[in-house]
Amino acid sequence: MHYGEDAHSVAAAAADVATQQQGEPVPEQAVAPRGVALVAACGPVEIEYAAMRKGCGLFDSAHRSVLELRGPDRLDFLNRMLTQELKGLPAGSVRRSFWLNRKGRIDADIRLTHLPTRTLLDVDMLAAPRTLKGLGAYIITEDCELLDRAQSLHVLSLHGPTAWDVVRTAAADPALVGMPELAPNTAIETTIASAPIVVSRDDLVGECGLHLCIPTERAVDVARALIASGHDPHHHEPAESPGRALRVLQSGGRGLGLHLVGWHALNLARLEAGTPIYNIDFGPQSLPAETGVLHDRVSMT
Repeated sequence: MHYGEDAHSVAAAAADVATQQQGEPVPEQAVAPRGVALVAACGPVEIEYAAMRKGCGLFDSAHRSVLELRGPDRLDFLNRMLTQELKGLPAGSVRRSFWLNRKGRIDADIRLTHLPTRTLLDVDMLAAPRTLKGLGAYIITEDCELLDRAQSLHVLSLHGPTAWDVVRTAAADPALVGMPELAPNTAIETTIASAPIVVSRDDLVGECGLHLCIPTERAVDVARALIASGHDPHHHEPAESPGRALRVLQSGGRGLGLHLVGWHALNLARLEAGTPIYNIDFGPQSLPAETGVLHDRVSMT
């Protein structure tokens, strides 16, 4: 599958790692001159779907772009520009909001992650250029700066009941030991594979959904670390394999069950959860009241 115009993708690289673990040859990858590659499926769609319900699915969200807002006035500026109430938002918070054009139609559906020194705006890659241009044009006297991080930051996502355990295991961060599952609409900063990452929670498929914002040059390393921490080879063996039950028991009984998942399985799971997506279920011609997520994106006060 191809989506949009220019962006990075690490899905193929992550899939290569899984292929190498199974002892199979890695196919030569072709890089499309334009467009971002989204994996349609890494295996049987039913297994990928089941992983997101019982274990964890790792999806390469290469269709997302990240903008970064810096400066002391950034939250006041966004509070005036976006449809969500952001005044006094504490660091470590996640909010969803619309960026509207002058006719009140939706130029971008934004997942906003507010951090102590910066605020990240995660948007559909097709909406990123007009959001950057449109929002940036209104910065006049405010002490803030809007930066395009589409090429320097990449987004991976984990979906499923064991997603938090996968992140905690991969991070090996003492601060995360014993920490309860990240609450909805919150975010933390940590490191995986020595790379600084921002982990934010937004439950796209009705299970725990963790979105990892990573420096692009380290995205493959982080994907490898996640796969290594969440891959349970004994649990993936056929049920009739000799000695499988004993190996599962010796490994702790219940594994993390991480599978690489493609767009088809993710789309099935998010449809079942009733989660609309920008540029699919609504788009640039839609008004907020037509989206079905009005109260999640728009403050009426």
